Amino acid sequence: MRLNRCLLIATLFVGLATQAATLTAQQPQAPIAAISVAPLDRAIPGMSYLLNASNIPEMVGVMEMMTGFYTKGLDRSRPIAILVSFDGTAPDFQVCIPMKDHKQWFQIMSGMGLEPEELAEGLYEISAAGQVMIAKVANGWMYLGQSEDSLSAVPEDPAALIGDLPERYSFSAKIDLQQLPADMRDSAIAEMRAGFERTMQQQLGDQFDTELDAAQEAALDQMEQLEDLIRATQQLVIGCLIDPTEKKLVIDGAIQFLEGSDLAKQMDAQADLKSDFTSLRPEQYSGYLRATSVLNNDQEKVLAKESLRDSIEQTLEMVRQQSELPLEYVDA
Repeated sequence: MRLNRCLLIATLFVGLATQAATLTAQQPQAPIAAISVAPLDRAIPGMSYLLNASNIPEMVGVMEMMTGFYTKGLDRSRPIAILVSFDGTAPDFQVCIPMKDHKQWFQIMSGMGLEPEELAEGLYEISAAGQVMIAKVANGWMYLGQSEDSLSAVPEDPAALIGDLPERYSFSAKIDLQQLPADMRDSAIAEMRAGFERTMQQQLGDQFDTELDAAQEAALDQMEQLEDLIRATQQLVIGCLIDPTEKKLVIDGAIQFLEGSDLAKQMDAQADLKSDFTSLRPEQYSGYLRATSVLNNDQEKVLAKESLRDSIEQTLEMVRQQSELPLEYVDA
């Protein structure tokens, strides 16, 4: 459930980008999203392992040869960062690539028809497939943007904006939803709700009235919970670690809620939570243990108890249907 919600919020962020054109002009803001790629010296072996694990080892040599050639001139010991912000009319992107020798990299790229034109000291225009991109070289980095204006102010050290994420993950994204203007966020939520209701009508249209009312009520409750989740979210982080040494792939998702919000209080209440009921009775084959805490609110307590009771009943019903044990053991 937590991962699904993380994915829904990430999907919402993409939708929010399409709403930016309705806003009045504003000054550039701090990055709303920061996407990071671990230093290539660590990321490329991870990709090789993933290709082998996916049973396509023939691609490993091709991938390593191409990345070895086309990354000449780059500093493979530092991470790559992609920063996303809004200038008030459209999303603005800055791709930050660590460099050792940008002229060597330009020479490699010229073999692909990407011949940069120098506009000023350290400023270049790159044309490819009818698209124009601006490159700025400064501070040991190459910054790629959509226009000269988008590169008028660049971070001196992009690595500082992505923190320790490249050390923890091969690929990661950090999204600060509170950096979005409130009217853009509300507009996107309204469109998401309208789309949700249209989809619900299409999927539930053939059900009987009583079933339809119950299904609609449950779906709308979920929608309201999602809206509350979005409004209370400060930051969303999604990370993917490919570890060839340990031979594992890890995908993490984390949400930081606004301080003082109900969701933040609920999460704080779950910290270091322990149960006094942690052992199985001798006659039990297995057990289901769950410890939870609710806010000091009568309505919250009632809802939490109902949710817990429903969860236990659903689990017992599943065991009754699938277990080969005698029912007296299941219901004990």
